[in-house]
Amino acid sequence: MGRVDYTPLRVGSATAADFNAITSAAAAQTANVDRENWAEEGLDERVFEDDIVSGSAFPKIVHNTIAAQGLIASFITLDPGGALPFRTGPFTTGAGERVRVRWKMDFLSDPTRDGVPLTGNVEVQLAFSVSAVVGVINSTLRAMQPFATEASRQALNLGQPYRVSCTAWLPSNTSFDWVEVQIRDVAGGITVQMGRGTLIGRTFKRVL
Repeated sequence: MGRVDYTPLRVGSATAADFNAITSAAAAQTANVDRENWAEEGLDERVFEDDIVSGSAFPKIVHNTIAAQGLIASFITLDPGGALPFRTGPFTTGAGERVRVRWKMDFLSDPTRDGVPLTGNVEVQLAFSVSAVVGVINSTLRAMQPFATEASRQALNLGQPYRVSCTAWLPSNTSFDWVEVQIRDVAGGITVQMGRGTLIGRTFKRVL
C-alpha cells in the first residue's frame, strides 16, 4: 500500500503550502494511502470522501403582498391576487441529485376580510408534472378544518398570521414540467386572504 512521510502541520502557523506539500505527496502514490497514515496529526481520511454540494433548483417564488383568492372544490394553482402563481418553470434533476422543495404562506385577516372564513375547509398540497402527467405529493397535504365558533376563528384575526408550510423531496433523473402549490375549499365558494409566501427549491448533489 502507499505510504507518505510528511512533516506534521504546525498548530497556528501552518500555511496552505504546507498542506499542499502533504496532499501532493499523497497524489503521487500509485497505491492507496491507508487509514492509519491519514489519521495522524488531525488529517483524517474522511476529509477526502465524497462531498455534498447544493444550488438553486429553480428561481424562487416570493409573494409578500397580502391578497385574496377565491377557491373552488377542485385543487387550483395557488395565486393570491391573480398576479403571481406558485408554479415553477421546467427543470431537471440529474444523476445523484435530489431537490428539496419548501413552501410556506401566512393566512392573514384584517378588518375587511378573514384569512380563512368561519365555514372554510381549506386544503393545500404540492403537485408536479412530468411529461404532462400530473402527480401529487401526498405527504404535503395540509388541511384547515371549519372553525367551530366565531371565537376560534378570531385566532386568525387582528393581524395574527396563520402559517402553513410543507417540505418535500423530488427524485433524481427526472425532468419536471413544473412543481406547484395547489389549494381548494372542499365545499367550494369561499375566499381566503394570504401573503408572505415563498416557494424554494434546492438541489443537493453528491460529488463522486
